[in-house]
Amino acid sequence: MTNSSDGKKTKWWQAKKGELHEACWRWADAVAHANDWRLERNRLYKRLYQRIDPDRNTWTSYPGGWSSGLNGDTVKYNLVSSCIDTAASIVAQLKPVPQYQTDMGTWDLQRIARARTRVLDGLYYDLKIHKIGAQVFYGAATSDFGAAYVFKDPATGKPNVELVNIYELDIDHTDAMYGRPKTIMRRHFMDRDELRALYKHAFIEDADGPCQSDYERFFMSPETQCDLVRVLEAWHLPSYEGAGDLRASLARSAQSRSSGTPAEELR
Repeated sequence: MTNSSDGKKTKWWQAKKGELHEACWRWADAVAHANDWRLERNRLYKRLYQRIDPDRNTWTSYPGGWSSGLNGDTVKYNLVSSCIDTAASIVAQLKPVPQYQTDMGTWDLQRIARARTRVLDGLYYDLKIHKIGAQVFYGAATSDFGAAYVFKDPATGKPNVELVNIYELDIDHTDAMYGRPKTIMRRHFMDRDELRALYKHAFIEDADGPCQSDYERFFMSPETQCDLVRVLEAWHLPSYEGAGDLRASLARSAQSRSSGTPAEELR
C-alpha cells in the first residue's frame, strides 16, 4: 500500500484496469525507497566475500578515503569467501529431483509414476535447475537471500526458470514480518526487441530504459550498449480466504522516453 494525496492507504490490487500499472509503479517505488538500507547492507556482504566493490564503475567511500573499485585494506586469508565457496561446492553436488511415490500402488500405477519421474528428471536437466540452484545459494550466501523465478514462458508456453537478481524484488518488510508477504513485485529489464515480439500491442518503442536509480541499485554501467526496457511484475495473494482480490500484473516503464505517456499494462 502507498499513501494517496489525502493520506489514505491505497491498494494497487484494487485499482481499475486502466490504472493498475501506474498504481503498481507507485507502490514499487515507495517500497524501494523504504528499503534503501538493504542496498548498503548487501554492499557490505559483497565486500566480505570479495575485495572488489560490487559497483566497479563508480568511486566508493571507504573508511579512510575513497577508492575506485578496489579496497586496499584487505585480509590476507578471506575466511568468509573460503567458507562460502566450500559450502557452494557441496550444494552443487546435491541434485535432488522430485519423484512420484510408487508404494502401495498397482503395477500399472507404478509404471506410470516411474515414467513421470523420468519426465521430471529430463525437465530439470533441460532447465538447468541444479546449476541455477547453486547460483541461488551463492546469492543467499553473499547477500540477504537468493531466488529463482519459475514461470510459463509466454513465447513457448512451456515451463521455464531463471535466476533472479536480488535487487529486482520489492517486498514491504512490514508485510513480510511473519514470513508470509501478500505482495511481491519484481522490477527487471527485458530486451526491447524481445518485448516487442511478445507484446505486439504495446508502445514498446517509447518505453524507458534504465534510469539513474537503476544504475545505482543494480550496479549497472550507464555506458552499456544494451537496449533494455524497465518492466514491473506484481503479484498479490488473496487478503483472506475468499477475498477474491488475487491479482497479477505486468507493466512496462513508468514513463516513455519521448512522448511522456504513462506506464502501460502489458497483461
